Amino acid sequence: MIIPGYVFRRSDPAIVGVEVLGGVIRPGYPLITAKGREIGKILAIKDNDKSLDIARTGAKVAVSIEGKIMIGRHVDEGEVVYTDVPFDHATKLLNEFRSYISDDEVLTLKEIAELKKKLGLKEYALILNKLGVAQG
Repeated sequence: MIIPGYVFRRSDPAIVGVEVLGGVIRPGYPLITAKGREIGKILAIKDNDKSLDIARTGAKVAVSIEGKIMIGRHVDEGEVVYTDVPFDHATKLLNEFRSYISDDEVLTLKEIAELKKKLGLKEYALILNKLGVAQG
């Protein structure tokens, strides 16, 4: 979630404070809104001027976002954004690396798969089935 009051630069690249509500973020991860709008990718993550390779659930960090994004126009303060997990990556995570990812990361993957399915990407129903989510 983009923390209200922590927008340091609105674009080129956008630099904002975020709270990681679930899962992990890393530089290079693409981001989307709840409506499926691509907003860019994470360039860097910092905590008190220290560069990080990863931020986990509960972390409050600054991120720079590369892309055609303007905070306040394309995405708002307080808005929840998601990592855009491609279908093949989600499948590989569950098939090959399930024992290495936390329950929190699985719940976050489930939430992203539900979002993608609502956006019309029906193949994500396979991910939800693999996670034991009843389809209706």
